[in-house]
Amino acid sequence: AYYEKLTDLFWVSENRLFHAFAWHKFYTLCKEYNRGMTAEQRSLQASAVLLSALCIPSSGDEDGAAANKKTDLLAAVGKGADDDRNSRNAISSTVRDEIAREKRARMATLLGFHTRNPTRESLLSEIRGSPRGSVMDDVPDYLRELYVLLEESTDPLVLVQRATPLLDRLRTEAGCGSSEEKKDDADAAAAGGPLGKYVEPLVSVLLQKLVRSLARSYHTISLDRVRSLTEGLGVPFAVVERAIVGGDDASGPSSSVRVRIDHRANCLRFGEYSAAGGPEDGGDDGGAGGVGGSRSGALESESMRKQLALLSAGLARVCAVVDPPDDAPRLAAKAELFADVRSSLKSEHESMLARKELIERRKEEAERLAQEKIKEEARIKAEREAAARADEARRLAWEQKQREKEKLQKIQKELDLQEKKRLLKAIGKETDADHMTEEQLEKVDAEALAKEHAAKANKKKEEAERKVKEMSKRLDYVVRATRIEELPLVRSRYEEKVKRERERYEAD
Repeated sequence: AYYEKLTDLFWVSENRLFHAFAWHKFYTLCKEYNRGMTAEQRSLQASAVLLSALCIPSSGDEDGAAANKKTDLLAAVGKGADDDRNSRNAISSTVRDEIAREKRARMATLLGFHTRNPTRESLLSEIRGSPRGSVMDDVPDYLRELYVLLEESTDPLVLVQRATPLLDRLRTEAGCGSSEEKKDDADAAAAGGPLGKYVEPLVSVLLQKLVRSLARSYHTISLDRVRSLTEGLGVPFAVVERAIVGGDDASGPSSSVRVRIDHRANCLRFGEYSAAGGPEDGGDDGGAGGVGGSRSGALESESMRKQLALLSAGLARVCAVVDPPDDAPRLAAKAELFADVRSSLKSEHESMLARKELIERRKEEAERLAQEKIKEEARIKAEREAAARADEARRLAWEQKQREKEKLQKIQKELDLQEKKRLLKAIGKETDADHMTEEQLEKVDAEALAKEHAAKANKKKEEAERKVKEMSKRLDYVVRATRIEELPLVRSRYEEKVKRERERYEAD
């Protein structure tokens, strides 16, 4: 279901290449896992795979197109500063092709296709002969004929004539009507089911094939002749002209075939032309056949020059068969060369072994030096790390000492402030001590406060000692007066006591 939806998605987005690859993936999975498919369903899917692949716009021979781009690039570079723009355009085109190829490769990998280089040619090659059964075995015969006509036929004079009945049959079986009764593209696609929508793209591909075939066979051809060749398609000649010049489609014939419509001469001209619209050699014959006037090799298409090269190679092979050259001297030289090779084979082998041994020794020495270098670098790195760790430890220890020192200084400062407050209170400035800030307390001289406090303490002590002396002296006077006053009383009591004891003694 995923790849079936991808076919619709890529068809709507007009990405014919990935639409065909999605159909092929869907067909392969259905054929492998859906054993209950009927022959009609399998034929319908195989037909969709083949038609979607044929609908991919073809840029002709990829090698030829690459050669053309390289030739254009070299020619643009070789013409000097006047054609710098052409050189930049050629380089830009090559870069764009590389970017597009990378994007297609990433998309193919993301979607799980069987190749990272999705192209029309690779898909058609897979369709012709897949390892699990060819798609061509399941398609109808007339579609196989259409495939052969579009991919293998090279005769432009009968190309449209042979393809018209096949396209009409496809329209009929798909329910789109004949070429004379067909509707617009949307109606045809809606009425034609899964295969009817491929008719219009096939017509475009057929026109591209026709133009490329004409370019390989003709240098100029009249528009009337082209109109007669495309009458069987049932499309307006304006559509044919758009297909010839390529329109806005970069995959049109003009991207791989150099063609110009000459309305003054009522003909098509194949080959390279200057920017002014005439041939590069400057001669403009203006005739319908294009045979008058001087012409350069640049007017000839690449295919025409290729035909001459092939003809030359074929004639050379024929001459070699008809009149073979004398190979005796060549064979003798060859035998002598082989003998020299055999004679020097042992020495060459020994020298190669010695060279191999020398290379191995040098390789081992280089590896040893590399290992020593790695070890030395590791040792230096370890020493640097150890030194860095030691510096870090010293820095941390110094910071710890600084923190402890600052802490002690802060504690000492607090103690000093408390001592100043105590001294202020001790000297009787308790109110000032309570309302003074830390800055004001810091400005107070602690030594002066201590001296003042000591002076006051000494004064207070002296005052206390003076008072004690005065009290002691006064107490002494009081005691002395008291003893003087009590002496008669003590004496009288003593006498009374002696008297009582005598009386008691005498009584006893």
